[in-house]
Amino acid sequence: MDSLSFFKDKVSNILLQRGYAIDYPKFKEIPHSDPFGGLIRVDIEGKDKYASISFYSQGWLSLDSAEKDTEGKINDNTLKTILLEPKEITGKELALLALLDFLK
Repeated sequence: MDSLSFFKDKVSNILLQRGYAIDYPKFKEIPHSDPFGGLIRVDIEGKDKYASISFYSQGWLSLDSAEKDTEGKINDNTLKTILLEPKEITGKELALLALLDFLK
């Protein structure tokens, strides 16, 4: 199962049940020469936490997560970023499950 399918099948419904908003923002088409390929991004926003997942057509996966401060702004001191290579299939699923755990 690819990472985007894993997210949609195993993770997104749980986040929605927890009250998180999930958005799939649109971007300009990325040139085919880009080494990561085309992009599908998912923004996940809750009352006190935020995450962004970037699924690239060449198999790369990027995850960003952070807590929000009392004003609802992202606290840069808590920002975590993970970039996984196309060959790290099991690592991608584990990273998505860890993100789900963070977004409790």
